[in-house]
Amino acid sequence: MQSIAITLRNDFHDTITTLRPRLDSRDRRILSHRQLLRARRTLCGITDCVCGGLAGERGPQVQFSSDVLTLHPIDENRTEVVLTTP
Repeated sequence: MQSIAITLRNDFHDTITTLRPRLDSRDRRILSHRQLLRARRTLCGITDCVCGGLAGERGPQVQFSSDVLTLHPIDENRTEVVLTTP
């Protein structure tokens, strides 16, 4: 599996950010806690706003024209990026 860049969107604030998850030893795409915080600040910098998900994303997260992106927490410091084809 190769490393990729993913784009997260927040359709409420009309913002986007691009992240590069790293591959772990089990070929999972992993975002660090720092990457999630940076994405959350970029997508929605309002402290008390609850518009987004784990990384501040909101709305459909479609990658590569058909893959749907979801984020699954592994622990408090790591989140797995899962791409699925509907």
